[in-house]
Amino acid sequence: MLPKNQLEQSLGSLVGRTAKLMTNALLTKFRAAGHEMGIDHWLILVHLWHQDGRNQQDLGHILGRNKTTMTRAINWLEEENMVVRVSDQQDRRLKRIFLTHKGKNTRTDMEPFMQEVIKEATDGVPPKDLETCKQVLAHVFDNLRLYI
Repeated sequence: MLPKNQLEQSLGSLVGRTAKLMTNALLTKFRAAGHEMGIDHWLILVHLWHQDGRNQQDLGHILGRNKTTMTRAINWLEEENMVVRVSDQQDRRLKRIFLTHKGKNTRTDMEPFMQEVIKEATDGVPPKDLETCKQVLAHVFDNLRLYI
């Protein structure tokens, strides 16, 4: 067993605690602005802003979320009129998720909050170190991708 200080400085602990704090910071900013969106809703929207019409299973795989979690999150986004589900033309079993006008416009309102959190989180970190950190984390992620 690792001593407490080594445990707190382990890769898993640092990644997990940092992700949690970034999520808390983002949700705090959302709530302060009157938005009730959760992190899963936000992540789905971010991916749809980059590629609208993704299917629900692909989104779940990318986000590392199970079918139940994805269904719940997309149901909420649908109730909020931010997305619509459309059956895939080639495979009716698949549902493609498309942004509504409201979902597209949400980007303008919400993206500045993410930019604020990233700015706060990386304040004082040299750009070279930040790039190295992202490369290492991407490599670690790729190594563990089979567990999604």
